[in-house]
Amino acid sequence: MATPRMLVVFDVDGVLVAPRSSWDVVHEALGTSNEAKVYAELFWKGLLSYMDWMLADTQLWLNAEPRLDREMLEDILSVAEPLPEAIEASNLLRRKGAEIVLISGGINLVVERVAKSIGARLFVSPRLIFDNRGKLLPGGMPVVEADAKHRWLLRFTAELGVPLNRVAVVGDTRVDAPMMRLSGCGVAVRPADDVVVKAAGGRVARDPLEAAELILNECLGPA
Repeated sequence: MATPRMLVVFDVDGVLVAPRSSWDVVHEALGTSNEAKVYAELFWKGLLSYMDWMLADTQLWLNAEPRLDREMLEDILSVAEPLPEAIEASNLLRRKGAEIVLISGGINLVVERVAKSIGARLFVSPRLIFDNRGKLLPGGMPVVEADAKHRWLLRFTAELGVPLNRVAVVGDTRVDAPMMRLSGCGVAVRPADDVVVKAAGGRVARDPLEAAELILNECLGPA
């Protein structure tokens, strides 16, 4: 594969889909939001590993709905459909020679659907696991840890041979800030905090399409 002239990395939850967190979508549907907040706080305090956080979350779901399977989860997560602007942004960027990459802490069922819809060849996210009948199993595969998304950015740029100054990152929360600081350009879409806005150099967009236009006009022009 030829080296792309630029790499545009998108977060998914809150950026390419409306819900801020696909994990929260499931918690809200199953009535486990209050318990989930306890485990989230433990993780961000450094008292719980990401693997144990996934285990705790999925066990909460199974306690609430022991029959929970892939089909039920896909139905719950159907509210997290790609925004029309996500598809438009991807089409615009790919016409300009960009490679689209999704690096998400969201649930893989959402990320895989979004990647297919927008034509993103490269994507990575935590993965839920199921038995051979499709029933959810506790735990999962912590492929992308919430506080270490930048590691995947470095991996993709190395594999594709794209220098960091030819990379743009589009995100919405502080967990995307480390990727933005490594890249040549950051854009915060509907930002949830000031940290991501600062990391994006003050560039803020209403939706992914506006973010793509900012990238092309202000950041990654002709090489």
